[in-house]
Amino acid sequence: MRRERSKKPSECGLAVLLGRSLARGAAAAVVVAASAVSADADTGEHRIVSAGSEASRVQLVSRGHVAVSAVPAVTGVRGEVVRLVNDLRTEAGCRPLASHRVLDEAAQDHSEFMEKNNALSHHGPGRASLRERLMEAGYAWRQAGETLAHGHPDASSVVDAWMDSTPHRRIILDCGYRDVGVGLAHGRGETWWTQIVGTPR
Repeated sequence: MRRERSKKPSECGLAVLLGRSLARGAAAAVVVAASAVSADADTGEHRIVSAGSEASRVQLVSRGHVAVSAVPAVTGVRGEVVRLVNDLRTEAGCRPLASHRVLDEAAQDHSEFMEKNNALSHHGPGRASLRERLMEAGYAWRQAGETLAHGHPDASSVVDAWMDSTPHRRIILDCGYRDVGVGLAHGRGETWWTQIVGTPR
């Protein structure tokens, strides 16, 4: 479902996975969205967890994908997002996330896709979901999550917006995640943010 961009800078929305409606909130953010998926290591059954909804189950074969090892952290604004998120995870007793080349590329591709289409969405080209995008990228995951945002000017403001939202905070402070990728696209004076976290098989 395509979401029309809000014309009110102070307006915040939480986009729920699988085309569910947006819930308006009063957080000091422009627009944010979150989703998470996990997979049973034995059965390959994927569990989709959406903010404010009952978890639903879908069957999806995900074996046979090759995991790509982590690489040195990204720098600049994207690297600052990782640093801020890892500071929060450390405070919560979680291990820091390692920047992962495949997740960085997948996140950057998704930010550019959202900017091109002027729509905040967990669906990519061909309505591909997060799990499908990661499988296509070659990241063999056991658990994965995604946080999105639109309109935030810098790393600090976007991380603050995510932490002000319970579903986003749960993803960021989930100690089960190991890897992270961050994407940032600029267009028409606006910013489009993607953070993907994952745990490899």
